[in-house]
Amino acid sequence: MFDLTRLESGQPVQAAGFIPTQWYPTVVAATSKDLLIATAKGRGSGPNPKSLGKTKDGRPRYPYVAALINGSLGRIALVILARISRILQGQCARATR
Repeated sequence: MFDLTRLESGQPVQAAGFIPTQWYPTVVAATSKDLLIATAKGRGSGPNPKSLGKTKDGRPRYPYVAALINGSLGRIALVILARISRILQGQCARATR
């Protein structure tokens, strides 16, 4: 998150905080009440499921890994985001030490 109300010409912009998302956020949009975050990889693929059967030579056959990845759409109310922004900023700072 960036606080653009404090933007000064020629000065670098510092992040005011970070928003937790799932894997590989690709699009962010805002409505009058919500922040919408679309991700390309959602929660990731996880382990392969059970085998789909056997190949001609007897090896197990698994689904193509790209078919196991689904995107996601998250919605965060702007009111809640404003309330928790300091908490999120602190968690990020501790996680990146």
